[in-house]
Amino acid sequence: MKNKITAIISYLAIMFITVAIGAFAISFLVKKSIVCDKNHIQFCTTEDICVSNDLYWWDNFCHLTEKSKSQPSEYPDYDSLKDLTPLMIIDNQISWSPEAKTENIIGYPKQIKSIGRFARVYLYAEASVNNKPLTQYESLYIKFNNEGGHLFRSQSLKIPSDTITKLLYAVNNVPYLEHVPYSENKIPLTTDWFQFFKDDPSISFYAYISSLRPATINKIVLYYGCAEDSNCKIETK
Repeated sequence: MKNKITAIISYLAIMFITVAIGAFAISFLVKKSIVCDKNHIQFCTTEDICVSNDLYWWDNFCHLTEKSKSQPSEYPDYDSLKDLTPLMIIDNQISWSPEAKTENIIGYPKQIKSIGRFARVYLYAEASVNNKPLTQYESLYIKFNNEGGHLFRSQSLKIPSDTITKLLYAVNNVPYLEHVPYSENKIPLTTDWFQFFKDDPSISFYAYISSLRPATINKIVLYYGCAEDSNCKIETK
């Protein structure tokens, strides 16, 4: 009886080893039959094998596509705003000029204080009429220290398009029109507002939208960066 049990155990052990060896052999043969290609990129284990199959080797692995290359920004000034300090001057205010009369203008005067020395200052503005961009019948009017006028939109720095009017200017070179009617066909004047941001305790600011229907100044923001070794700041008074 003991010999019979021993024989059965030996038989089962031999069968298990045989099945295991067979499974390993089949797995090995299957793997050997699969070659490096775009459907089996995990088998492209070296740069030579990868490249020889018209694939792309980077970061020590084989890939279906080339490594993406950094592209220069299409909006360098706009993208730089995230690294600057913002000062909100106007936020979501109705503005217009009923009957085109000066005395009826709904505008916003402010007093601004600058401290220290600045490396750069931008003016960013958003404006709309019924949540749509300004037309040729409307214009955003801004002055610092009584210099400026109707911002010339076609010479705004490049900025992503949107469903409302968005404008961006480096304040050392701001194009504007002195008088309405606003027209892209006119030749603008330019003003340098940067000259005012030099430790000035009192900078006057005024803004409104020239429009015969209610419009919105969604926002007007100054973005600034300090000169080297200067603890600069711009604030409203």
